[in-house]
Amino acid sequence: AQHPQFAGQRAQPAALALPTVAWADEAEGGEDQTILVIGKSDGYAAMDSVTATKTDTPLIDVPQTISVVTRQQLDDQAQHSIADVLRYVPGTTVGQGEGNRDQITIRGQNSTSDFFLDGVRDDVQYYRNLYNIERVEVLKGPYALIFGRGGGGGIINRVQKAPSAKKFFASAQGSTNTFGAWDISADVNAPISDNSALRINAFYENLANHRDHFDGERYAFNPHLAFDLGGGWKAGLSYEYVKDDRVTDRGIPSLACTQPCTPGPLPGHRDTFFGVPGVNRTGLEAHIAKARLDGELADNLNWSTTLLYGDYDKYYTNVYANGAATAPNGTVALAGYIDPTKRESFIAQTNLIWDVAVGGIENKVLFGLEYGEQNSANQRKNAVLSSSTLNLANIVYPTVAFPAIDRDTASTVKFFSAYAQNQISIGQHVDFVVGLRFHRFDI
Repeated sequence: AQHPQFAGQRAQPAALALPTVAWADEAEGGEDQTILVIGKSDGYAAMDSVTATKTDTPLIDVPQTISVVTRQQLDDQAQHSIADVLRYVPGTTVGQGEGNRDQITIRGQNSTSDFFLDGVRDDVQYYRNLYNIERVEVLKGPYALIFGRGGGGGIINRVQKAPSAKKFFASAQGSTNTFGAWDISADVNAPISDNSALRINAFYENLANHRDHFDGERYAFNPHLAFDLGGGWKAGLSYEYVKDDRVTDRGIPSLACTQPCTPGPLPGHRDTFFGVPGVNRTGLEAHIAKARLDGELADNLNWSTTLLYGDYDKYYTNVYANGAATAPNGTVALAGYIDPTKRESFIAQTNLIWDVAVGGIENKVLFGLEYGEQNSANQRKNAVLSSSTLNLANIVYPTVAFPAIDRDTASTVKFFSAYAQNQISIGQHVDFVVGLRFHRFDI
């Protein structure tokens, strides 16, 4: 019974957001000015979706529930994480994720893997920053038809910022709070020619919260090149490096009510660290490369292909409260383990979109293929503690050793999908989505 309010992913209270500094006529490039199409919006209102539905369709014409949080809303509400975003999206909640990952619940379905980047699967367990993201799209309800396995309650799709060849612009922003946490980020767009541009996003974050012994830092940078090849053809190349190093903080235990008392989080220990300083640590190093090609084969026929390669190296070491506390100044059981994971992913996705009218009925037909291969290696070593309980009246943290491997696995996942979908519009007020998907998954 852990209390997620004090999970410590980010220090939220009493935050001071420093104003954005921008250089250009407008700091925002404007979605209609970008080389790669990412969707149109007006302030907080998103007009359409390109990658969430895999078709450039007005949201009002999609008979499914999609909540879009635009870049302007992310900035105005100082949202830095998926957890920040979901606090404002109905039908979703965010979990503690054991202090090392995004963990979400959409319409009652809990998941750590139903995440996508520009419509391509991004299922590694880590915290996702929004420094290079133009919008976050939350699709609610089953979405296996166009996204494959998982997605029973819905999925979360992040849409990457795209370069613009129209003009140079740059912006920077920062924030801090009373716990001492702070962050800075920068966004620079530079046209290279009339038909090409480079956009670079980067951020650094120093972590702190109310908990004793908690600290950490993370940073990332993301150069993104885009080219207008002429004739309706466009291409983009992106590389992202992510580094995250933080204390693993799994919150506080509940209070065991063996006598009349108020159940709930253990009182009087809001700042107590239920781990072992110097042992509880989690880290991630990731390299993510993405290539995208869009083209117009005819006036009503469009084609797009996205390739994504990711190399992820993560470790997760933690000692945690392994049960409820016997009393406010009693004892609480402890347990722990270390869990390193390496994953290498390659995913290729191609989509063909055909707009055609038959007998006065508008059809937007999607044909798609997807292939992916993911190679993973994971170990687990259980902790041996010098003391398996923590005395809350006189806290002395135990020593910890990880003497033997409890689990050692390696896996190769290969999947292939072929899917077809038709968005049928009958007049201005009736829309249907029908489709079929073949999905083969081997592990």
